[in-house]
Formats: sequence, structure tokens, C-alpha cells
Amino acid sequence: MIELPHEIEKCTCTKNKTSHKSCQNDHTLIERGQAVTFKVRKNEKLKTIVIDDCVMKNKSSKRCDGMFIFKNKKSTLYSFLVELKNSSEIEKAVLQLSETTKSIQYTGLMEKLKICERNQKFVIVSSPINKFKLEKIRKECNIGIIIVMRKATEPYHNLRKYI
Repeated sequence: MIELPHEIEKCTCTKNKTSHKSCQNDHTLIERGQAVTFKVRKNEKLKTIVIDDCVMKNKSSKRCDGMFIFKNKKSTLYSFLVELKNSSEIEKAVLQLSETTKSIQYTGLMEKLKICERNQKFVIVSSPINKFKLEKIRKECNIGIIIVMRKATEPYHNLRKYI
């Protein structure tokens, strides 16, 4: 089981009831045509959390769409902060991820769950972009970002492969 503070638990996606428009189910986040999933295996646990307009409600702050908290069979915890973009606004997505990592909600949760830095992943799911632009962004950002390119008609990417 993954124990979350009440104010964050109320922003989790559930299997039978979608608590937020960004929840497709308990392991899939969706926003404006982009989506990403995290499939668990036996004896693994997952919490899918909506950040934008749930955990972080301040309209003036930049924040990402959601987060997956994953616990493997050895009870090691990982976090995957996710920004979904159906455009090539990668720079904006990087800023949203960066600002979220500085928020008290994020830092407090990482501290409470004792998720070490090397187990914190940052993911942007985007429409395909120019590979030169992609390399430039990877060099300029100060956090290691996984950029997954997906056309809206393609299957959802499973973040499991990035553990």
C-alpha cells in the first residue's frame, strides 16, 4: 500500500470512479488528446495523482498535469511527474515540470514518502517535434527529462519501461 496525505489522496484516480477529468482510470492520465499509462504487475502498487487543478489549485502557478507513484515488489518507491502536451510547446512543459518540483506540495510528498532523487522521473508526452529542438531542450533543462513523442492516434505509452 502507498500511504498518501489526505489532501493528495483525494486527487488520486480510481479504477471505478474517475475523480477528475484527467483520470481515464486508476493507471492512465489523459489531457487534450495526449495520454500516458503505467501498468503494474503482481505485488506492485500504483497511485495516479492529478496535480493540475487538484493538488495544486493556484491558477497563477505553473504546474504539471499529474504524477504516478509506483512501488515495486521490493517496496522501492518511484515518482513520475508528467506533463501532457498535444503540441510542440516543450519549453512550456519543461517550465511546468520545473516549477512543480519546487512546490511545497511536491517537495513535502517526496520527503514524506522518502523517494530519493534518483527515483524521481520527469516525463513530457508530446506530439512529435524536430529532433534538433529536442536535443537543444535536453541540454538546456536542469532536470533529467524523459520526452516521449506520441501521435494522438498511437497507443498510450507505458512508463514502466523508464524505471
